[in-house]
Amino acid sequence: GQPMDKFKMLFQYNTNLEYCYLRLDTRAINNCSFKACSKLKYINLEDLTNLKKMSQYDHFSGCTRLFEGQILDLSKTKLTEFEHHNTFKGVPLKGVKFPETMTKIGNKNTFLNCTNLEFISISSNTKIGEAAFEGCTSLENVILNNNIEEIGDYSFYGCTNLSSVNICEGIIR
Repeated sequence: GQPMDKFKMLFQYNTNLEYCYLRLDTRAINNCSFKACSKLKYINLEDLTNLKKMSQYDHFSGCTRLFEGQILDLSKTKLTEFEHHNTFKGVPLKGVKFPETMTKIGNKNTFLNCTNLEFISISSNTKIGEAAFEGCTSLENVILNNNIEEIGDYSFYGCTNLSSVNICEGIIR
């Protein structure tokens, strides 16, 4: 069969969904696919080695139990970008490891108010969008590797516990 990559608003506002296992050949997740799935605890993003893009916005916004206290390791995916805003807004992640293929972390507010987020590790020539991590009040450690292309205005605004930023190689802009 064809890879599953054209769905959008798939489970938006489903308040009963707790676990979701997407097909391993999924290449894209489109806007609002899981928005406000308030009981969603797990989705197999880490296993989606063909996942390249999260297009549009609000993919997991309002999923207040998703990855609670866990580290989301996207390093095995082929993700290149979170296209727009509010991708993980309010999701209670503990940390995120981005893949080396990542080139863009949203236009605005990608991880807005992820108040449990403690650390992020960004590899590759990535552009960090405006206010990407705004309001991540538990964020303490940021690792930026390999010539970060750009850091947008207010990228870490309101990150009141940020105590360590490790820039391994230069920031281009």
